[in-house]
Amino acid sequence: MSVGAAKIKDPSALFDIAGLEELGIGLNVRDLRGLSKLTRLRVLAVPYRKGFEGVAELTRLETLQVEEWPKGVDLTVLGPQPELRRMWLGMKRTAQVSAAWFARAPRLVELSIHSGKLVDSRALGELAHLERLSIIGTTLDDPAFAPWSGEDIG
Repeated sequence: MSVGAAKIKDPSALFDIAGLEELGIGLNVRDLRGLSKLTRLRVLAVPYRKGFEGVAELTRLETLQVEEWPKGVDLTVLGPQPELRRMWLGMKRTAQVSAAWFARAPRLVELSIHSGKLVDSRALGELAHLERLSIIGTTLDDPAFAPWSGEDIG
């Protein structure tokens, strides 16, 4: 069963659907407490809200899309994500996260980061399975990890 991104203000009833494998919730949701009960989830698309830390219990995730990642919260809140293959991270302009966390998602093949600041960016060069990387409007502390760094790619 899956639920598409919808305008849901109170998703609490969804968190009682034990067999749910895909869930997308729009930006108007205020609270994600109870999210950790959805242990069969493989695909999740949500904004960062109160209760988001429950995602650390969702170790079957293959695809994760997070909007509005806030300032002052590190990616460690995600816990280890051994099955994660695709991740889209939309940060607020003032948010800052460490790329070192991505080692906790060893199967990651696709990563898209938007806005904010990424520190320890050299850690991206150590992602053995990464095939697609998109960094848009994000400040990197050190872009030297990139194979084209220092070369004219125009």
